[in-house]
Amino acid sequence: MANEIVRELEIDVARENIFAAILAKQYDKATRYILATITNLGKAMTVDANSAITINFERPHNDGEATSDYQAAFSGSVIDGKVKVPLPYWALERDGEVRADISMITGDNRLTTLEFIIRVQPAAYDGNAVTEDENYDVLTGLILQVQTLNTNMSAAEAGRVTAENSRVTAETQRQQTFNSLKSAMETATDAANEVVENAANIEAIAATMQITFFYDDEGYPCYQDKSTN
Repeated sequence: MANEIVRELEIDVARENIFAAILAKQYDKATRYILATITNLGKAMTVDANSAITINFERPHNDGEATSDYQAAFSGSVIDGKVKVPLPYWALERDGEVRADISMITGDNRLTTLEFIIRVQPAAYDGNAVTEDENYDVLTGLILQVQTLNTNMSAAEAGRVTAENSRVTAETQRQQTFNSLKSAMETATDAANEVVENAANIEAIAATMQITFFYDDEGYPCYQDKSTN
């Protein structure tokens, strides 16, 4: 993911986690993660790939709030023996310090790291609305024009490709038809030449045998034996 921010660090299950503060920005969503090597007194542990992973949060809250309003857990995953957990929108919705720990659950066994702190920096703006300036409509219009132009160009190119494919198909069919007709004409010509050649041979034979060779009114070949007259 292009906008994925991953903080890599070691988180211990047996001693206090003291490291540079994990910083995040208020209202960020689906972009911040922790990739943690779980350690036991500083010695790296390999987390079972079948373990269920949760990151547990307690965010800033006011007196009287229900526990469900400021405590929550979110699922993570195991990657090459490490755990990857999100910093979800819920945990970053309020600025201030968020207490967190990570639990690894395998069957009936549950192992949780000692707590660490996430410092959520207040957002300069909540991002729920975009303030328009004098150039906003112009810029939006230009973007829409470019998008429309790209769509039209894509459609035109698709039409051109379809037309070219149709033209090539038609040309191929025309060439095939021409070749078929040419072959048929050559066959017919050869047959006609053979008929003429045969007729000439018959006339020559008839002349040597005193036979008169002729065609009747219906075009059938006939002969008359002169030697009997």
